[in-house]
Amino acid sequence: MTLDQLRYFKTLAEVLNYTKAANGLHLSQPALSSAISRLEFEVGAKLFERNRAGKVELTEAGESFYEHVCLALANIDNGIQLAREAERGMLNSTVLIGAIPCVQSAAWSRMVNSFRVESPLHPTYSIRQAHSAELTGQLLRGEIDVAFVSKVGDDSRINYCPCGYQPIVLCVNSHHPWAKLKSIPVEKLRGKSVLTYEDANAAAATVKRSLANSGVDMQDAFLDEMTMAALVQVDRLSMAVFCYSLVVEAIDGIVVIPIEGLGEDARHDVYFAYLKSSQRAVSAAFIEHMLKYLEEHESLLREP
Repeated sequence: MTLDQLRYFKTLAEVLNYTKAANGLHLSQPALSSAISRLEFEVGAKLFERNRAGKVELTEAGESFYEHVCLALANIDNGIQLAREAERGMLNSTVLIGAIPCVQSAAWSRMVNSFRVESPLHPTYSIRQAHSAELTGQLLRGEIDVAFVSKVGDDSRINYCPCGYQPIVLCVNSHHPWAKLKSIPVEKLRGKSVLTYEDANAAAATVKRSLANSGVDMQDAFLDEMTMAALVQVDRLSMAVFCYSLVVEAIDGIVVIPIEGLGEDARHDVYFAYLKSSQRAVSAAFIEHMLKYLEEHESLLREP
């Protein structure tokens, strides 16, 4: 099994088209097909199959193999960079950061900027915004260096450091009868129908656990706060319950109200996450800076 075979597999797994993959790899299609066949023989499992429409799909074995191939190739590339830094001082100064929308507050921006200003490595940033599950996958595949995310599972390869939390809040239209309330007792929501997260969102379990005995009718069909807030904006009687995120402040015509009586654990924790494996110089420096910053500041997130 060669590195070339693994890179061929990764490319084909991502484009799911032999012609596109071969062109991108500057190979002939027969050469790519032959390399994949040899790889499947060495692995001892069929990694790709064609569906009835003739399109290429990963098998279940291929999907499992893909995650580990991505991490292996990322580790090798990282090792090459570490070796070059040690031998010749060749530095890649770009920090690859993943962040869920709620964490990108003024405090977060100040922290990121302080590293850029203070570090002698002259860092630059590439920032990706996505949901926690997607960013965790990118972190494990080596596509980003660090992530600001909710905890998805408890993978032993990742270090998680708390960097703030999102309280559970009620969102109503600015013309709703409750819009002028400073807070609302959870008992007042009994029997009310509210929009909330679908299970694919990491915050769904937090909201459902906190409201489990409240008698609230939870309509769990939405992936994020922005979607729910936008729906509340156009319907004076709609309500939503979600974990507070400053991104909803960009939407006019809504009001966010803290909910009383949910208990101290009615909050969704957000973490600064990074792999336990060796890091490039600039990534290691960013992690050190971030951990020190969090020692001196309680949270990067802002409450309503």
